[in-house]
Amino acid sequence: MEESEVRAFGHLGGQVVGEVAGWVEEVHGTVSDRVFRALDGLGAPLRVFHDAAVEGVYATVRGLGASLGEAGGSLLALRADGRPLARSSAGAQVQAMLDALVGDRLDEEGSPLALPMTLRNGGEDVTPDPGSLGAAFPGATSRLVVFVHGLAETDLAWVGRDVEGQPWSYAHALEPLGWTGALVRYNTGRHIAANGSSLASLLDDVVTAWPVPVTDLALVGHSMGGLVIRAACAEAVQSARAWPALVRSCVYLGSPHHGATLEQGVNVLDRLLGHLTGARPVAALLRTRSAGIQDLRHGLFTAGSDDPLAATTDAPLLETARHHLVAAHLGTSERHPAAVLGDLMVRPRSALGLGNRRAVALDRGERATFPATSHQGLLKDRRIAESLVEWLA
Repeated sequence: MEESEVRAFGHLGGQVVGEVAGWVEEVHGTVSDRVFRALDGLGAPLRVFHDAAVEGVYATVRGLGASLGEAGGSLLALRADGRPLARSSAGAQVQAMLDALVGDRLDEEGSPLALPMTLRNGGEDVTPDPGSLGAAFPGATSRLVVFVHGLAETDLAWVGRDVEGQPWSYAHALEPLGWTGALVRYNTGRHIAANGSSLASLLDDVVTAWPVPVTDLALVGHSMGGLVIRAACAEAVQSARAWPALVRSCVYLGSPHHGATLEQGVNVLDRLLGHLTGARPVAALLRTRSAGIQDLRHGLFTAGSDDPLAATTDAPLLETARHHLVAAHLGTSERHPAAVLGDLMVRPRSALGLGNRRAVALDRGERATFPATSHQGLLKDRRIAESLVEWLA
């Protein structure tokens, strides 16, 4: 890791110690409050000394945690090898998962652990200027397809292996049609709208500097990535950017247009625990999940709203493009018992934009369901590759 990354890990570790100490202190306070109330007035003098002592102990723990985290990070930084954490596939996955959990906080702090939104090719960042793009994509064509990954993933999530063990992806399947594939990597802990804005700007730069004039642009997103694409299109139209006019197709693979079941469940649990005095620290822990994760409770609302959660309509689909909404479920058919689980992360009706008061915004979408497929399976399914070839022909 780079020295700055090691120091950032130390800083984050100190913050975690402080927050854990705060949760423990709250639990301690809840228990002791009940004890002193049971003692009625007899415990008042003792409570004064108890509260002062406890407050001092937890303050010391928080201070020591922060100091040790910073000191540990500084010491370990001396042995840093200078290679960015995200240079290796394992390191990139660790950083992606960390960003998914607390990426909004890391981004606000300017932490080197917060991944910026970048164009990727061959596992490397590509600066969106003519020279860099020309070197990274020597066979660039006028048809550009951009792939946007989902929560806690990286650009490498799209890459699998063919029968001969060679790298294979949807981009390879589209090459015979004259499409050049490019990947995007980003911090999935940020708000979906914020990532949409970043993607809109990145696509502006890429299309402008692409080695040959772009005549066709296609956008393919997995899970959260599909919502980021929708947010980018909405922002680009609102800002009168040029690239939306080039978009021919948008494909959403398992995107929770009406929200993800898991996040909706966690939100309900958060609210229930918040009403239970003894469980409030656990509720506080649940609320530390990133803005990106919390956004998945509702999916994507109308862009530009001051209060997105109060909106009643979805951000409109890009009018000049075709839209393909793709769902999956574990069962071999819709009647199979496992089909009720969806793809384990997103229910088919949410992925297909059905059965919701905001569904009207998605009525223009063409829908497809793939059985016997998990949420992650949507990234490398040969049947989907065949459909992409048909849709983008």
